[in-house]
Amino acid sequence: MELGIFLVAVILLGVLEIFLILKRRKKLSKSDYSLVCKEWESVSKRVEYDARHSVLEADKLVDFVLKRKGYEGQMSDKLRKAEGIFSNSNALWSAHKLRNKIAHEVGFEVSKEDAKSALSAFKQALWDLGIRL
Repeated sequence: MELGIFLVAVILLGVLEIFLILKRRKKLSKSDYSLVCKEWESVSKRVEYDARHSVLEADKLVDFVLKRKGYEGQMSDKLRKAEGIFSNSNALWSAHKLRNKIAHEVGFEVSKEDAKSALSAFKQALWDLGIRL
């Protein structure tokens, strides 16, 4: 009997904690929302002639939105904390890893196809975060 009461209490505390975490998440201001939409338009056009830069900028946009919504830490930390939000977290992680290769590996070249795939994952992540592009 006592074990049952204890388990119910633990479950209720867990539900309460999840509710409080979700409630603390911030909403994006209208100006930030507009900025992200404007920058995304530029990024999506740039992929045709500058695949590397478009991947870097798209990753920055997701990072920016996560930060504005209250997620802290490096991009990888933010992705882990927000993982449940994303409909395709594997694709998002792959896109972020591609960004890391571009940023950190000397002479790394990205194909237009890989860049477009990464941008698709970043766009879906932004959609999952409430940005309707």
